[in-house]
Amino acid sequence: MRDLDDAVLFACGGAACRIIASTGFDRIPTYRINPREAAAGNPDFRTPMSRGEEYAIRNALSGVRVAFVYAMLGGESGSAMLLHVAECARRSGCRVIAVAGLPHPIEKERRGKAIGTLDSIRGTADRIFLMDMGMFEKINGGVKIDSGLRVIGHTISLSMDNLAAIVDGPFFSTFPEPAYTFSYVNDIDPAEAVQRAMGATVFPTDPAYGKLIVTVSSGFGTAQLEQIFHTVVSNTGIIPDIVKRDDREDTKVLVFLPVRLTSPRASRS
Repeated sequence: MRDLDDAVLFACGGAACRIIASTGFDRIPTYRINPREAAAGNPDFRTPMSRGEEYAIRNALSGVRVAFVYAMLGGESGSAMLLHVAECARRSGCRVIAVAGLPHPIEKERRGKAIGTLDSIRGTADRIFLMDMGMFEKINGGVKIDSGLRVIGHTISLSMDNLAAIVDGPFFSTFPEPAYTFSYVNDIDPAEAVQRAMGATVFPTDPAYGKLIVTVSSGFGTAQLEQIFHTVVSNTGIIPDIVKRDDREDTKVLVFLPVRLTSPRASRS
């Protein structure tokens, strides 16, 4: 895969830092920020960047066009650092793409704090991509969040890898709505994969709202693309954007759907 030189990723808070470290995400330069671990003397978080120092963040943003900011919301560091980095990026003239996760509904206090942060993120980021840990557990057969960290990490890493690749092209016209969620399905039948993915997003959505984006292998031919196109149109009435990735993993299909943050469903489990 070709690295991009005008985009960076900031992983903010403990959960986001662990997930990024475990997946080996390297599509774009990546920085981990976790003031709590820095204050505790963790040797992996000794740098000014790890502490969330503004001058270090601004230095990392030099020459950058798009800043990805990723956090699992509701904790001590993630929400605050996501907003801090996003604001630094906006002041530096960067476009901001936030990737954020909501805690499981059983974590009522953290989840309430996370939902309360969404308005602030919406006011700072150009685009938001959301996942709900409660929905992730349901669509993955009841897998518990702790034991499913590897699966979560893979899904998020794949999603951010796709988003980072699209940044090199017409990203903001491909994603015209302010907020999206995503779904990843691995199936040898691309039409079946897309159909399953549309019903297995990791944040509440209505497929009839807005535009649907499907990313597929660079090896897909005309027949496979037509299959996907007709599957989406027949199920939703929406004409999808189908974007080819730069890999040739023919069974992987990633779908992005818009979400309405003003909808009451955004705060329900």
